[in-house]
Amino acid sequence: MHISLRSYLLTGAVTVVGAGSLVIAPAAHTYPTMIATQPSNAITLAALDSPLTELLATVSLVNNDLFNGADLYGDYEWQPYQGLIPQFVYDALPILSQLVFNGSAYIGGSVDALTTSVTIISEAVWNLPSAVVTAAGQAVSGDVAGALTTLTNATVVPLQEAVGTVTASASATLTSVVYSIINLATAIPGIVQGLVTTTVGSLSAAVSAAVNIGSQTLTALSTLNVQTAWNVVVDGLLGPVGADGTMASSLPGTIEAVTIGPGLVPLGNPNGYAVPSVRMWAEQSKLQIANAIGGSYPVPAAAARTAARSAAAVAVPQTAKAVKHRVSRKATGTG
Repeated sequence: MHISLRSYLLTGAVTVVGAGSLVIAPAAHTYPTMIATQPSNAITLAALDSPLTELLATVSLVNNDLFNGADLYGDYEWQPYQGLIPQFVYDALPILSQLVFNGSAYIGGSVDALTTSVTIISEAVWNLPSAVVTAAGQAVSGDVAGALTTLTNATVVPLQEAVGTVTASASATLTSVVYSIINLATAIPGIVQGLVTTTVGSLSAAVSAAVNIGSQTLTALSTLNVQTAWNVVVDGLLGPVGADGTMASSLPGTIEAVTIGPGLVPLGNPNGYAVPSVRMWAEQSKLQIANAIGGSYPVPAAAARTAARSAAAVAVPQTAKAVKHRVSRKATGTG
């Protein structure tokens, strides 16, 4: 990856030194043999990639994938922020939040059921004397069945309603907990499979990047192209993309992409990336767990969506243009 800024200081230094030589030289014609035409195949500093420039470009990429507040990764269904930290804050600990929501619902429902039951019983107790008087009058008048009905409505029925209210609340809570456990048990295998797929894909991508660097370096050296060999090694070991302009030929870029980045080879919404990153697996998995216990986050039901994808997808390059886009986006603070 050639960066035009890297040659400015070198060019200036050469100019200053050259100017000094002309000043202290006794006469221009005294050293006719010192002025020679450089061979056309000579290596120039301007054509060699600067290790510092490549390293700083990688730092910029890591910086953006950690702190950028731009909602950049539209290939994922839940539209995460580019920055891991803003995304973490935006998610607001979804599993813990859902547990708090569930606990609040359980406690609130139980308290409502209890107060309703107590209210029913207290009203029954309050109205019992009147019901007894009414039932006595009915019995005296010969309406024994009516008297029994009045007493039953004043005592047994309220008690049944009170017990039924508490029982229904407890049953609803227990059912919710059971379904959450079942849903969680159903989601775990897919999440584990997603971790295995992600780990294998990430390791394969890193190995592939190292192989690309070595292969390109040997090819350049076999033709005595020292300049290309230098750029392949510098870009591949320090830069976000390799000398060929692809992330697949950069070890730092590949590692960054499959750890805190979005992954490799975008497939479009809602499929994510062919080689998902550990970060995206973790973010998706925590949302899926939150959904299993009652949440409603817009993520796929199964974490292992990439299990059937071919490992050849690792070789599909992510270009320097895509990486530059990830580096250049500024934080917007919106999701």
